Amino acid sequence: MKKISAVLLGITVGFSSMVSAATTDFSGSWKFNVNGFTYDVDITQNNRLVEGTMVSTNANEPNSKIVGSVAGNTIMFSRDISPLHETPQNYVGYIFLKSGAANTMAGELQNMTPQNTPSAKYGWYATKVE
Repeated sequence: MKKISAVLLGITVGFSSMVSAATTDFSGSWKFNVNGFTYDVDITQNNRLVEGTMVSTNANEPNSKIVGSVAGNTIMFSRDISPLHETPQNYVGYIFLKSGAANTMAGELQNMTPQNTPSAKYGWYATKVE
C-alpha cells in the first residue's frame, strides 16, 4: 500500500501543475478492455480524486483497487494488482466528449518494475454502462 500511496501522491502533484477547464465526471460503471483483458470497473469521483475497483471478466485475477485523480478530460490512476505483481499499474486516459456525453475513454498503461521504472506501454479503452 505504501507504493500505491507514493504513486498516487506523484499523480496528484503532477496534475496540480496542469491548467485545465472544468473537470469531467468519470463516476460510474465502465467496461474496460486492457490489452485484450476485460474488466468491469466502478469509479467513484470526489472533486478531482477517484477511486474504485476493477473486476476481471475473462481472466483468473483477484479484484483490484484503483486510486488516482482527474484534470479536465484526463484521468490518471494506479491499480494495485498484488499478489500477482508487487508493483502497481499506472493508467492515463482521455474521455471522448461525443455530443456532450462522456461515455467513452481510452489511454495507455505501464507496469512499474521493482526498481520503480516503467515497462513498455499498453493500450486500453472503456465504455460507460451507467
